[in-house]
Amino acid sequence: MRKIMLMIVFALTISIAACADPADVYDDPMNRIEDALNAIDLPEETDSDLDLPTTSEAEPVMWDSDNPDVIATDGTVNQPEDEDVTVTLTATVAINEFEDSRDFEVTVLSE
Repeated sequence: MRKIMLMIVFALTISIAACADPADVYDDPMNRIEDALNAIDLPEETDSDLDLPTTSEAEPVMWDSDNPDVIATDGTVNQPEDEDVTVTLTATVAINEFEDSRDFEVTVLSE
């Protein structure tokens, strides 16, 4: 009787696994993160506020700025008076314990 029950459980497990969408079973979070980062497009230069996406490819995006006085993490731009300033914005996408970041350099044109 025990062997029969094990065979039934095994058969059901195989049946359920065969019905699952392979994309769901083998969906690699790092591939999703890379796709989300690749979908972000920022200008190389700006003299106005940026639209920094908070999601990309349905994944949340967090922003950091190496010069938040010129470009804030919400995309607000404060133009420098005397000379152009290049700011590095870092987009980070995390899914569970997986995380990756990409840097974008944007030059803010002076007034």
